[in-house]
Amino acid sequence: MIQRNDKAYIYAVTLLFTLVTTFLLVISCGDSLNGPEDNYGRRDYEWQVDTIDFGVDRGYKRFSLIWGSSYNDVWAFAHGSEFRTNLWHFDGQTWSTDSIPRTLEATQVLGFSQNSIWVSAAWRSIWHFDGHQWYEHYTHENTEYDIIRFNGIWGKSENDIYACGWMEKSYLPGAGEGFIIHYDGSIWETLHTNETSSIFYFIAGDEISGDILINGSKITNNNETWKIFRLSENIVNEIYSGNKYPSLYYLDKRTYVKFLGEQKIYKYKSESLELWKDFSSTNYKWSMTGRNEQDFFCVTEDGFGHYNGKNLITIFKTETRISNQWVGEDCVFAILEDQNTYLYYMLRGKLKN
Repeated sequence: MIQRNDKAYIYAVTLLFTLVTTFLLVISCGDSLNGPEDNYGRRDYEWQVDTIDFGVDRGYKRFSLIWGSSYNDVWAFAHGSEFRTNLWHFDGQTWSTDSIPRTLEATQVLGFSQNSIWVSAAWRSIWHFDGHQWYEHYTHENTEYDIIRFNGIWGKSENDIYACGWMEKSYLPGAGEGFIIHYDGSIWETLHTNETSSIFYFIAGDEISGDILINGSKITNNNETWKIFRLSENIVNEIYSGNKYPSLYYLDKRTYVKFLGEQKIYKYKSESLELWKDFSSTNYKWSMTGRNEQDFFCVTEDGFGHYNGKNLITIFKTETRISNQWVGEDCVFAILEDQNTYLYYMLRGKLKN
């Protein structure tokens, strides 16, 4: 039978317990101070709302897109009856339009800086802002079709831009071709891909995989089937086909997908879609615009939502319809549309210092 000094034994056990507890406490505190909580997206915004009235054009025009390089440099794009009020600018204080008529009905915006903004437009053209003026940078021509529309534009740099769209004959609706073009910094070139029978809509690149995704549709016997295509080395492969419209979101160099009617967001990975987050237990509706997976904005059942990596809340409540959003380094803008009065409101939030 082993003999031991009871006091010494008790002291040793107590000391060991104290050391282990202290170690666990340090680890716990370390996780709290340096772990994921430090990366949660901030929510301390100061909110303001600006009203824009199209005047005699009210009810015939609507804002569709917004993009900026900073809080003091934000562009909003409208379309409708009068081309002269299609383009608006915010300088940090007020919204204004130069009233210059432009056939710029934006479908997607790609911005690199204050002096480099690219826009795909419904009237067969790509527009560019060089810091001084807006102008048509490229016009797509095809003698077989009289209706040509750009639907999307995306790129990694000014020397590597893709755009896509649809061409058809006005006397034969639905019979046409989808097309994709590429800009290398010097010229726009049509890509001769293996898929031309589908309508190409929006485009977004996944810089992790190097692939480019395009959502679209194909009409057969008056039935429309929604698609997601993967573009790689001029080869177009279908990765989704179904009856649910897929929205594409580009966030922090990755591409995400949300299907109409669902509250789930999928991440593109290895030529397939992987469930990233299920928001079915929240009031999430659509959209994913932000800085990263732990700091993005969305539309909720009761307003403008925010996900901070921990939970999703309505950060600004409103019953007004929310359309497009843009998120900057220290600010966020969203377009609000009153469908009864046809007035537009520009919601802007800025992080507190």
